[in-house]
Amino acid sequence: MRCDRESSRHSVGGADQEFKACKDTKEIFDRYFKNENPEYFVITSLAEFETQQDLRDYLYKNYKIKEQADSYIIFDLKNDN
Repeated sequence: MRCDRESSRHSVGGADQEFKACKDTKEIFDRYFKNENPEYFVITSLAEFETQQDLRDYLYKNYKIKEQADSYIIFDLKNDN
C-alpha cells in the first residue's frame, strides 16, 4: 500500500489502512489533511484507536485534547503541544 491520498476526500476511515501501512505517521497525516485544515480530529471508536499505536502516539504527542469522555476524544488540531 502506498503512502498517498487516494481514498475518499472526507472519510478518515479510508485512511485507516494508510496509517497502518506507513511508518511516518506525520507524513500521512499531513498529506491526508493538508488541504482540509480541520480544527479537530474526533475519535469515536476508542477500541480501534487503541490498535493504531502510531496514530495514537502522534496525536497525543502533537495535539492537545479539547474534550474527552468515555465514548470519544476530540483533539484540537489548531493548538498543538
